[in-house]
Amino acid sequence: MNPRRLTLEESIDYPSTWMSDSKAVVFWSNRNDRWGIYKKGLDQTTAQTIVTGPDNKSWPVVSPDGSWILYLSYRGPRTPVRIMRVPTSGGTPQLVLEGRDIQRLMCARSPAALCVFSELSPDRKQVIFSAFDPMQERRREITRVNLKQPVADYSYDLSPDGSQLAFAQSQPFGFAQSQPQREARLQILPLAGGEAREVNVKGWYSLLRLVWAADGRGLFASAGGLETTLLYVDLEGRAQVIWHQRFRLVGWTIGVPSPNGRYLAVSGQAIDNNVWLLENF
Repeated sequence: MNPRRLTLEESIDYPSTWMSDSKAVVFWSNRNDRWGIYKKGLDQTTAQTIVTGPDNKSWPVVSPDGSWILYLSYRGPRTPVRIMRVPTSGGTPQLVLEGRDIQRLMCARSPAALCVFSELSPDRKQVIFSAFDPMQERRREITRVNLKQPVADYSYDLSPDGSQLAFAQSQPFGFAQSQPQREARLQILPLAGGEAREVNVKGWYSLLRLVWAADGRGLFASAGGLETTLLYVDLEGRAQVIWHQRFRLVGWTIGVPSPNGRYLAVSGQAIDNNVWLLENF
């Protein structure tokens, strides 16, 4: 595996999805002082702006039919969050629906047609998942997950065929490190009904930034700790290291596979530490 850098600007870039033809990555970036949505082709030298503006924008996804890029738009903490859509061919953003605490968008791949958003319950003890129609202000709750207290962090993703959700909650760092047997846990929740299945991942105390593999047979996940490690975890709990950040930082990475399964967009960190000299101050 020979990774190559895709985005070349000095900014924070988070890959979120791919275009349906697997030829371009859609990501969110702070390169213009606000978070905006961008697209970068595999063979392009510069990124294309999808949408920017005064609001922060995040979590872009492509609708199952490939016609729209959906994303979240918000001004700041405790302000309403809007789900917006913009044609993949370009055009004016349009409002889909608005909520108070919407956190993330997810869409299945064609021929499935499911799109889902998540939000916290008013008491902040549950994550509520709702299906929505990208073309109408219509939503319906499909499932809820109880959060273990105290909440450190959690992550989830919708499978490519739209049949199940994967969910993981991490424990506080100090508590998890004190346990003699480190074992992360994934929940696989079937959306057509039935019991959730628990997958134990030995050797790793927490998993974050879950993203399903293109074939739906496993997930990419960021392993917690003092180093940033990207794992591939199959549905039996076997973990394989895919990417290891060489800087010892508390942080996370994310791996987003292309629909054809040939590529993996990975967020990585690079740090420059320089000594500056001030004179006559």
